[in-house]
Amino acid sequence: MSIKFLGQFLLERGKIIREELLEALNLTKSTNLSIGQIALESEDLTREQIDSICICQKSTDKLFGEIAVEKKYLTQEQVDELLMIQKNERFSLRDALIQKGYLTMQELQEEMKYIQERSEAIEAKNLKVIQASKHPDVEQAFIDVALKMLRRVAQMDLACYELHRDKNKQNAEFWNINQAFYGDISGIFTLSISEKTFLKIASEMIQEQQRKIDDLSKDAGKEFVNMVLGNVAVRLSEKGTKISIKLPEISTKLNDVIDTDELLVARFVSSEYEVRCILCLH
Repeated sequence: MSIKFLGQFLLERGKIIREELLEALNLTKSTNLSIGQIALESEDLTREQIDSICICQKSTDKLFGEIAVEKKYLTQEQVDELLMIQKNERFSLRDALIQKGYLTMQELQEEMKYIQERSEAIEAKNLKVIQASKHPDVEQAFIDVALKMLRRVAQMDLACYELHRDKNKQNAEFWNINQAFYGDISGIFTLSISEKTFLKIASEMIQEQQRKIDDLSKDAGKEFVNMVLGNVAVRLSEKGTKISIKLPEISTKLNDVIDTDELLVARFVSSEYEVRCILCLH
């Protein structure tokens, strides 16, 4: 079970309120160290090397450790050791909820049993949706890369909550960033997001707090989607499927691209954000 489902499920079941979840999440964020922070404290990496790796992560879906090894800043053995330290010292959301007194150990254990069953059911349902596709590898690549980039670059702790193909179940947000692609397979990828989510993505891309959706934040949003498709193109090319991408565009409503025989909607959620990734293959 992905622990990223925990907070969302507890909210849905009324076991905690949103303010309690946010306080618990803030506690984990202030307590847990990233692999870069651990490497800096152990003097395995310099601040300049860490900044260099973080810059590379803005344009790839590779892990921090993978890039560090590629740049020869660390050996794989050093990365493994740092990951072990991070795992052993990690303060989980479950720990935070108990420490804050929002749930008892017994209450949490009972909820975890339910969440495990629910999570497995969601994963099984999502797998069936992908398996029913004419192009499962293509769809999986888009889902995997988009989710990774949203987590790493946009710093949103999202989980894939639902996959579906229902044209009448879009529930699109006001802001839609569309990017077409063509080649061995063609179509349009759309990131459908609220203003709050748009500003979060733009702020992380620019590394400066954005408070309104202006030309700068729009460019940052388009560049984020461009990065997603760029990484998808690389992943697909490794499997023999070649695609080229056009420039992204922004609209305040979904285009008629949903009128396609092959539609996939991925709903990513966290306690704070929701993102819909809509893939239309032609």
